[in-house]
Amino acid sequence: MSETPTTPMNVDWALDDLVDGLNALCAVAVSTDGMLIQRSRRISKDSADSLAARASSLASIARGISRQFGSGPMQQTIVEMKDAYLVITAAGPNACLAVLADVNADLGQVGYEMNRLVKRVGVHLGSQPRDTTAALNGGLEG
Repeated sequence: MSETPTTPMNVDWALDDLVDGLNALCAVAVSTDGMLIQRSRRISKDSADSLAARASSLASIARGISRQFGSGPMQQTIVEMKDAYLVITAAGPNACLAVLADVNADLGQVGYEMNRLVKRVGVHLGSQPRDTTAALNGGLEG
């Protein structure tokens, strides 16, 4: 049985290739608790951290609705804005992949390429669940 890597392998290059191939604005890999795992070069660290938290929240809402209505696991979440789309998909253990695409993007192609990327490198995008005990104890163990 394989385990999720504690430290994800650097696959920024794969996110860059995805963004370049789709002519998207940016891409981030995020943990399900909102932490940035990796980012494409077209987004600053601060913006990527912010996008990671928001994308994780949207994915969490989608998973909750899916559980409530017995609809199976979340496949993809799409937010349509005036000038862009945010597309979020599951990507490895405890992780999601989010792509901010231009409004003229072919959403079918975006979804297809995101899923291809996840199949190729998804295991390296995974995140270990965080130990919430220490956080609840003010950072103290036990």
